[in-house]
Amino acid sequence: MKHFIRTAFWIFTLFGCLLAIPTRLMEEPDSTFYTQKNLRVRPECITTALNCFHQEFDGTVREECEGPHGEIEDVLCLLKTKINARESAGHVLNNSTACACEQGSEVPFHDFLMGLQTLLWNNKELAKQP
Repeated sequence: MKHFIRTAFWIFTLFGCLLAIPTRLMEEPDSTFYTQKNLRVRPECITTALNCFHQEFDGTVREECEGPHGEIEDVLCLLKTKINARESAGHVLNNSTACACEQGSEVPFHDFLMGLQTLLWNNKELAKQP
């Protein structure tokens, strides 16, 4: 009986308490990323906006936020697929100053992700593409 209680105590301690301790989210407070504003206003800038997000993910995000599960590679693959599909449909990159990546504002990472989500979800052309 003594061994049973000791075993039960250690099982509860190790599997009950240690797994319940949350890990702290590591966020750099000074990390900012360029994101486009008003992405639905200019349909001719959608491909360029996707390319801007791709460049930002491939550069700053990869450098500052790379995780062990390869999420950034998945996003880069998705963005490249969307860009290639738009280019093959005739929507090429727009080099005008109105569509330039630097026209976007610098925002924290959460707002950067929300901007990408807004771009992908709110544009019907992108929702239909693979």
